[in-house]
Amino acid sequence: MVRLRVLDGFLEYLCGGSVLTSTHVLTAAHCIDYERPEVTVIAGQHSFEGDDESNLQSIKAKKLLIHPKYDSNTMANDIAIITLKSSLKWKNNVGPICLPPDKTFENSKAVITGWGLLDYPGSTFPDELQEAGVTVSDHGDCKDAYSLSNFPVTDKHICAADPGQDSCRGDSGGPLMAKENGVWLLLGVSSFSTVECATPGFPGVHTRVSSYSDWILKGVSSGSC
Repeated sequence: MVRLRVLDGFLEYLCGGSVLTSTHVLTAAHCIDYERPEVTVIAGQHSFEGDDESNLQSIKAKKLLIHPKYDSNTMANDIAIITLKSSLKWKNNVGPICLPPDKTFENSKAVITGWGLLDYPGSTFPDELQEAGVTVSDHGDCKDAYSLSNFPVTDKHICAADPGQDSCRGDSGGPLMAKENGVWLLLGVSSFSTVECATPGFPGVHTRVSSYSDWILKGVSSGSC
């Protein structure tokens, strides 16, 4: 998990991301979809106040690769790769996550993390990184729930929630992850939810990473040169 500081002129936005390699981070396309975004990746952060600055790694983006079929009107293909100007150093608090196999993961236990809003409506952002346990939803149920939404759920999404547990504003781009055979897998990239967050019957929607494995591997290899 990394924090993204995204500057668009005088405006600053908060998003999350996941470390794939020492020079690549996966996030949501809508997090960096600005005319001239300046993106800084902060790795190793837990608390805004109490962290030892020497444990943090803050690296600017060299290249931003938004999926070519990303559609901001429908949030389709909401995924992007950030190539860093210099390499992250692996430490106890900084490391990569693995790409997942191509399967549904329905009913699997998973974890979401982020510094997003703790309640909605509200303005309470946490000082420390938050973690919540969620369950991957039945995909048909999730499709039905969002069938009338401007952001329809497709097979390239994966949904997850538990009562009172959901991603919210500021968590975008962060990981939906699960541990399988001792290995952490990146199942999804936080994309959208209902306006109010954690609405019963409307799980958080994440871009399904396994649907983009070929694109990711191509982007990581080309982006590192």
